[in-house]
Amino acid sequence: MALLVVNLLYLLIVAPPTWSLYASGTSGVPQRDDSFEPHKRSMGYILSLYHPLALSTVLTAGVEPVVQAAIAHSGQVTESLAAFAVCVSIVWLARTNLWNTQQVVIARVKGIASYRAVCRFVMTLGLGTTALMSVIWSASKAR
Repeated sequence: MALLVVNLLYLLIVAPPTWSLYASGTSGVPQRDDSFEPHKRSMGYILSLYHPLALSTVLTAGVEPVVQAAIAHSGQVTESLAAFAVCVSIVWLARTNLWNTQQVVIARVKGIASYRAVCRFVMTLGLGTTALMSVIWSASKAR
């Protein structure tokens, strides 16, 4: 249920910036931009842009078992492992909207003015997510 609510919230946040692309009835996305350098059209170049994302995923996949093994060898194993899964889930839900802002940046940044607008959007989204996590944290501390 929480995942459904967060995904709906994510849709409400990310969809409006993309609506203007489809407002005219066409996709609004050019098929080819001749000012784009030819070497940047290769699959190798496009994949090179995703190396940092792939590295962070591999790092997470490698570090998580080590953390779980360390927790398994500590005191209160059952409670610690249960809390770890909950913490990982909350962090994943909170960062999903920030993780996918790359699509908004790619779609909306065309010049310095649009860059500033996207910066404001991303900062607002980041601050909102941080505030939401703070509210959840303080509500859990109050219990």
